[in-house]
Amino acid sequence: MLHQAEAQEGDSLREIAVLALEFGRLLMEAGASARDVEEIIVQVATGLGAERTELRVGYASLAITIGIGPDGITRMCKANPLGVNQSLDDALRGAAARIERGDCTQAEARAELDRLVRATPRHADWVVTVAVGVAPACLSQMEHFRRDRSVGLSG
Repeated sequence: MLHQAEAQEGDSLREIAVLALEFGRLLMEAGASARDVEEIIVQVATGLGAERTELRVGYASLAITIGIGPDGITRMCKANPLGVNQSLDDALRGAAARIERGDCTQAEARAELDRLVRATPRHADWVVTVAVGVAPACLSQMEHFRRDRSVGLSG
């Protein structure tokens, strides 16, 4: 019986780690800062029952170690190419806040995460490509305009 309880606790630790990593990975891919990724991973892990959470956020990977009582587990994952998806970022932050408050079980948190991934729209690749190309040109023009105005005001 003790072995079965330890196995269930191990499964629980694994699920908490995997869910927290999924939130972090999706946030990274949506364009969140490393600080925000860390904060939200801790919110999710704590809300699901982790007593200790340690993280490493790299450019293209995440590692988490969580613990409950004397038990702990470490998991890692790779992030897909980084992008920008403010809708998904906002939705993940809202879900993490609900999880942190204790409003979700592990199963409900998993279902919510899966739903968000399916339901949150993502811009088409061509839109992202155009936006990434146009943004520097706009910034350059803004800097040029600012420089022209500052010269005109001083002279």
